[in-house]
Amino acid sequence: MNLYEALCKLPLSQSMRLYWRKLLKKAPETFQLEDWEFAWDNNNCCILRSRGGSKTFDFINWVIFRAVRCNERWMWITPKSGQLRQAKVYFMENPLVKSIRNLNNMSYIVTLWN
Repeated sequence: MNLYEALCKLPLSQSMRLYWRKLLKKAPETFQLEDWEFAWDNNNCCILRSRGGSKTFDFINWVIFRAVRCNERWMWITPKSGQLRQAKVYFMENPLVKSIRNLNNMSYIVTLWN
């Protein structure tokens, strides 16, 4: 089973840990996994952390994980362009991202490998 298949087929918690270990090259903090599991289990949620608390990093990677595992499409909306630029950096660093196409200075289409 390759990594992509494992992310889709393994039990959720095991799949999340595999994503962190193989793609992000680090072990997640307990609160990060708890946030991912909370977001997974709830249609609506809000994760609050202090400034510099890795919210954008964690959410972008959760979106990629969720898109791979569930074959879903997602949209990232932000009120500040700086947050969009930071999100783009995190997408660019992820090995599951095939391409990022710039529609205009505030819109991007991110395509994942499948």
